[in-house]
Amino acid sequence: MKKILIMCNGDPSKRPRPYRIIQALKEKYHVTVVAGGEKFYDAIDFIPLPNINPKNIGDKIILALQHKFGNFEKILWPQPMVNLKKILVKSHFDVVVCQNLNLLPLALSVRGDGKVLFDAREYFPSHFEDLFIWRFIFQKMNQYLCETYLKNVDQMITVSEGLQTEYKRVFGIKSEIITSFPDYQTLEPSRVDDGHIKIIHHGSANPSRKIETMINMMDYVDERYSLDLMLVAPGNKKYLNKLKRMANNSSRVRVIEPVKMNDIASFTNRYDVGLYLFQPRNFNTKHMLPNKLFEFIQARLAIAIGPSIEMRKFVDHYKCGIVAPDFESKTMAKIFNQLAVKDIVEMKNKADKAARELHAGVNAKKIHGIVANLCL
Repeated sequence: MKKILIMCNGDPSKRPRPYRIIQALKEKYHVTVVAGGEKFYDAIDFIPLPNINPKNIGDKIILALQHKFGNFEKILWPQPMVNLKKILVKSHFDVVVCQNLNLLPLALSVRGDGKVLFDAREYFPSHFEDLFIWRFIFQKMNQYLCETYLKNVDQMITVSEGLQTEYKRVFGIKSEIITSFPDYQTLEPSRVDDGHIKIIHHGSANPSRKIETMINMMDYVDERYSLDLMLVAPGNKKYLNKLKRMANNSSRVRVIEPVKMNDIASFTNRYDVGLYLFQPRNFNTKHMLPNKLFEFIQARLAIAIGPSIEMRKFVDHYKCGIVAPDFESKTMAKIFNQLAVKDIVEMKNKADKAARELHAGVNAKKIHGIVANLCL
């Protein structure tokens, strides 16, 4: 049996994209995972990724200075990572799947005569370019990693056409698009109550996403609508608390507890519309194709989005939702107020048809094909 090494920052059991790649490969290959968190499949070998994040303000300042003055290789190879490399080079892997840019040097250093598949899930040189502190301190690191290491990977995948085009234009690197489809769910569209049309938004409580825009929209929609926000706040409880206070001032907005990643579609199936209204703030958010779009579809919801380049391609193709001409609260509210129940029912039925095509099984076949070719 061929051996696959998958590397991931963070806990893959809570991160849809690496989770589904592991899920796709574990049945056909001997899979070893290097990641944060804990082992979550009996069918894999698991090696904890060392936590090298600075533990105090002094260490954070030193790390920032290393970034600023270009000591990139020193940043990449603290002693815990050197020790991990020594462990991994003792094993032979046919393919190393790398899920994060900062792990790419490690992946390339332990592949031996195997191949490296890199998942460029963001356009990393512009990752958080809307934030001054990121541009000032960290952007050069990502640029360095891309310029130095991307040319050495054997295959690259990414999430959208916009990212694919930019990597080819800037670095001359070809990639294949693997979207972030969730598992197929055997669900049916729920019944729409004309007197209570239920809207859901779920995802990270990240200030850059301006979730308050969606809360403000509820001041302009008619009385038929309610909005639930199912949010997680890794490291940003302050912003989450702000959103909760805003919700408490509205009789038709709630912040609800999140459910497990694999339960999102079945839980949100009780709703009618999946909402994502987000003004792009950088290159990545302009070309984003987020998990939640396809989770909305698996939940058999009508979709409501702004004119997001990549998402609207799917919404328009499957005719499963509405695309506002801008990202303003009042504009989306006006469209909602013009919808009849039959419109929402029709869009939910179109989402049902789309769900049969846009699921993880489709991507699993693509992943299997890519890895099989790399193993030749």
